[in-house]
Amino acid sequence: MNANQSVKAIEPALPLRTRGRPRKRDTEATRAAILSAARSRFAADNYDRVGLREIAADVGVDPALIIRYFGSKDGLFEAVLSDELYPDLIFRKDRATYGDYMMSALAGAEGAYEFDYYMLLLRAATIPAMLPRLERVIEERLMRPLIDWLGGEQAPLRAKLITTFLTGVAIHRLTAGPAPLSPAEEDQFRQIGATMIQALIDGPRLDLPGSFTPGTVKAEKD
Repeated sequence: MNANQSVKAIEPALPLRTRGRPRKRDTEATRAAILSAARSRFAADNYDRVGLREIAADVGVDPALIIRYFGSKDGLFEAVLSDELYPDLIFRKDRATYGDYMMSALAGAEGAYEFDYYMLLLRAATIPAMLPRLERVIEERLMRPLIDWLGGEQAPLRAKLITTFLTGVAIHRLTAGPAPLSPAEEDQFRQIGATMIQALIDGPRLDLPGSFTPGTVKAEKD
């Protein structure tokens, strides 16, 4: 059975297929189903233990169809990473309260999505062959949009600091679990983190003297 026959064989099983719709819609539904199954598999297990046959079985398609759409397992993993970053949605929130939004998302129920995505990033970072693909996804889907959104002086530096801080918070919670803080301390942690992020968002320029020590970063006023 070739790839085209495989598509025809599995299309009736796809939940999003509706009689009479254009084939482009069928292709998009199939691709989305593969990405969804792959995301679940890659987030739950080590990359080397995830097989295309298992992903194909989850969707009800032939493994050859995954190769046709994504080229390889590496290509599928890159597509999952890219598909999970939505620059338009990430930066659609209110800029004036963005720091609080991000810290609340990472610290609360909204953070469940973030944890899955950071687990994917962690797995990708441990695979040497995936590093160029990972760097490309982060650069194209996160850093460039963030730099453009921030604007102003030192936008690349501010973007790097924001993503580094948020990544650290997310990975710490993912690998170590919530810190043993009281509810009041947890709220303080969130507020301090939100203030730091918001200061980087608002800019304008970070004054980093040669004798810099933690706690001495300040915004330089015009």
